[in-house]
Parts: sequence; C-alpha cells; structure tokens
Amino acid sequence: MEIIKNLPFANGQTRNIYVYTPDTYGPSLLVVVYDGQFVFDLYPTKHPIGINLYADIAIREGTIPPITIVGIESTADRLNELNPWDYTACQTFLESTVLPLIKKQYKVKRPYINIGFSAGGQTAIYMSRYIGLFDMAGAILPLWIPGKHNTIAPYSHFTYLAVRSQTEADIILNSLKTNVLYEIYPNAYHTVDFFRKLLPHAIEVLIHHASET
Repeated sequence: MEIIKNLPFANGQTRNIYVYTPDTYGPSLLVVVYDGQFVFDLYPTKHPIGINLYADIAIREGTIPPITIVGIESTADRLNELNPWDYTACQTFLESTVLPLIKKQYKVKRPYINIGFSAGGQTAIYMSRYIGLFDMAGAILPLWIPGKHNTIAPYSHFTYLAVRSQTEADIILNSLKTNVLYEIYPNAYHTVDFFRKLLPHAIEVLIHHASET
C-alpha cells in the first residue's frame, strides 16, 4: 500500500490517493474506487474486510487476476465534487492527474474499472458511459437523478448495479438501456460498511464479465 499525498485537485485544493499493487511482475487490471479512504484497511479493524486485504487473498487463491486498486479521497464537499454535470473537478482530477500518474508509475492494463457508492456510483457510471475514461463501472446503491441521463450513452460500456428494489433498477435501466447487470439487495443499508462489504463482489462481477468479452 502506498499513499500519494497532496495531488492538485481542480478546485485549488489537494487530494490524497491510496494505491494497492499486487505482488506480481506483469501488468494488472486497474480498479479505481471513489471514497477511497473508507475501503482500505491499513491496520486490522472489526469492520468488513478492507479491499487491500481481500485482494491479497483473492489474488493468491486465484479468485481474481492481479489488480491495482486506486482509492480516490473524498471530502465533506463530495456531493458537489461527485456531481458530474455541474462540476468537473472529479473528472479533471482523474483525466489530468490520476490516470496519467498511475499509467506512468505502475504497470496497469485495460479494462479500466471504476466503482463508487451513492454519489460515487453515479460518477462511476458517468465516467465510463458518458466520458469514456473507464471501460466498466460498478455502482453500489447509486444516487440517481432521472432526466440528467436523457440520451443513449455514446459509450455502451458494461455497468454493474447493486440496488435496493426493482423500481430503482428500472429507473436507471431506462437511462442506460443496454449492457447492464443488476442485483437487488432489499435489506441494504446506505452506509459505508455496506459499500465495503459489497465491493469485493462488485470487483469479481466486473472482472468476470471482462474475461468473457
């Protein structure tokens, strides 16, 4: 694990990113996770297993191929920063700072995957479906604003959704139209713990789909 501190953010502030790299020599798939400070275990905790500890085990057991995981730090202003229509701070940070840095300093290969929770889930979809920075998106209990996505996405990349009801799924499917796999968790809580708990499964679903295409 490495923490890269004080990278320039588009609103004049700075952000840290958290980078997990596998213990392998060759290139690995890239997974970018929003709200990254909540999903790693730098020390043992009683919370759901951190994504770095999961990756160590899953790669060693052959459940997934080697992956590099980049966690994007969020702040108290995350709802604005993760609003992809009215603000471009997150997009600019990814496009101009994070992805060039990761491609330069680490051995990564496509597909590039991005995953988020709530507002981060909506951003993950937008960054792959509408901007094309990523090849796949995972959205866990995504915040969704009907009407913002009112055209068929120019990039029909694959999206995995975890939602609480068929109604929520239908609203998003009406926007995305194609290349969507969704699962319903009626008892899911809109909490960071649920995000941490489901994140390994989301990664496995996305990687499995990538291996089939």
